[in-house]
Amino acid sequence: MGVMVLDASGRLKRTLGPTPDTILTSTATGTQNDWAPALNGNTCIEWSGAADATFTGLAGGVTGQRVTVKNTGTNVAFFSHAGAGSAAANRFANTVTSGLTPIGAGGWITYLFDGTNWKLVAHTQGAPVVPAYNSADFFGSASMTWTVASGDVQGHAYVLNGNLLTVFCSVATTTVGGTPDYYLEVAFPYTASATLVVLGGRINDNGTEYVGDIIVVSGTSYVRVEKQNVAVYALSTNNTTIQFVQVIPVS
Repeated sequence: MGVMVLDASGRLKRTLGPTPDTILTSTATGTQNDWAPALNGNTCIEWSGAADATFTGLAGGVTGQRVTVKNTGTNVAFFSHAGAGSAAANRFANTVTSGLTPIGAGGWITYLFDGTNWKLVAHTQGAPVVPAYNSADFFGSASMTWTVASGDVQGHAYVLNGNLLTVFCSVATTTVGGTPDYYLEVAFPYTASATLVVLGGRINDNGTEYVGDIIVVSGTSYVRVEKQNVAVYALSTNNTTIQFVQVIPVS
């Protein structure tokens, strides 16, 4: 027997009946507004797009319905919080609102439709997301410049777990120029919800080894890496290395 749900006026709402669970497949890519994969009862969608996809909403929801999207491919599916590209009732309500919620290879995400929108109720990212190389993700503080070429990136990835973002970064043979200053900085795609200063990471500053201080300021979207002795960086040509792993609360 289905579940009966009344709206605010006491009228019977469309409800999820005894339809058995359904498994669908999808290879959708690009931006998907009001995505309509033909939901049927509680639905599991096995997604394996040939390229990344961004979903801003899911059409066809019934009150009480659960939909799980599982990544069975190798690319990344992203889910937008309150994505303006979809109708209000089709939008996702995510835990983290300052950026997209991803599922990498082997990951999954589950939403529950409450008649208003799709509430995120479970999420496991799976494989780390490796952002496309962007030189603007690496920069120096004040008038110091930091040049990180694509070949300098040994590893740069992130994992979102609830409100906690883990950032992995390893870059070598990078160049520091301009006016020496205190911070080399690495961007991440969310907004920090707390300020933290953590001892950790490795710095090779033009041939001299240091332990780093990892600094994140609430309301910003980048990690600051400072030498533990709180001295400015040396100017260098292809001779500065930064390595760290940091967990960051995000909103």
